[in-house]
Amino acid sequence: MRTNFSKATKVGALKRCGGKCEVHRLDSSCCGDIPDSCENIAKELDHIFPDALGGDVSLENSAYLCRECHFQKTRSDRKYMARRNKHVVNRDRPDKKGPKQKMVSRPFNKAFKKKFDGTVERRMK
Repeated sequence: MRTNFSKATKVGALKRCGGKCEVHRLDSSCCGDIPDSCENIAKELDHIFPDALGGDVSLENSAYLCRECHFQKTRSDRKYMARRNKHVVNRDRPDKKGPKQKMVSRPFNKAFKKKFDGTVERRMK
């Protein structure tokens, strides 16, 4: 469940950034495609450590980012979370070996016959 930043946290982060993108506050090891610095206007508040992975909604875990940097960071976060969730699912279900098996359909009742016009009639024996 996603938790939003409080108004005080939003105001504090905006004062700290001065309206500029804070991409320099991000850890470059987890966000490979993000540049080291950016001079764009900050418009979006982001969790540095993602909320879905246990990040809190504090001022220290927030960064105002421009739209481009936020998009790139979110994309890299989702890749990381998908890999993490895959391992969690496989660890929780050791019986799961690979992709799901196809569902086998049941044969239809041969006592009835469906015509092309949509009507159904009983078959003769």
